[in-house]
Amino acid sequence: MIILTLLIVLGSLALVALTLIGLPLMLLVAILPGFLTLAGIILVVKALMDRPVLAENFYPAAACLVMAALLRWIF
Repeated sequence: MIILTLLIVLGSLALVALTLIGLPLMLLVAILPGFLTLAGIILVVKALMDRPVLAENFYPAAACLVMAALLRWIF
């Protein structure tokens, strides 16, 4: 009986620990693609406003949009 109680307590503690670790990670993975897309759009507008318009100015925006697309595809 004591072993069963000990297993229940340890299982409950493990469940709480995994929830405390996993919940913020899950929220980060859920919100990050949206933030990356927003940052990509802002960087595209910034690159278009720079004079002269150079291809190098679009690289950070492309990286943000590609990372957002990859995260949405993976998760």
